[in-house]
Amino acid sequence: MKEIIKVGLLLTSAKTFLVTRKEGTTAFLMPGGRLEQNESDLEALEREIREELNCQLDTKSLKYIGDFTDVAANEPNSTITVRLYSGTITGSPVASSEIAELKWFDLKVDDPACLARSIQNKILPFLQKNDYV
Repeated sequence: MKEIIKVGLLLTSAKTFLVTRKEGTTAFLMPGGRLEQNESDLEALEREIREELNCQLDTKSLKYIGDFTDVAANEPNSTITVRLYSGTITGSPVASSEIAELKWFDLKVDDPACLARSIQNKILPFLQKNDYV
């Protein structure tokens, strides 16, 4: 089984959190992505947020939350580990690059079935237990 490592950013607003959906896929993911060669988590998050949301990451606001591992959403026979950080951005997020859609996910009205399994099974329960959402 292939193992994927990704850095993700938890952006919250009024008990909702931002998720992204790539073109040609159905599952929503945390903003972020894979590290390129010799990149740190911080460098990868800065690049991915700029590419996906057309915003700047406030690097001073970043706080490591934890690693969350589950079945990968869009890659068969793969697991994914999301190294999740909370933080803030400068600017208003806009779906850019390969991102087809942005969604402020609200547990009170949205169905978690639209989320990647790593979010449904691991990240969301953690966020609820720790009062992020």
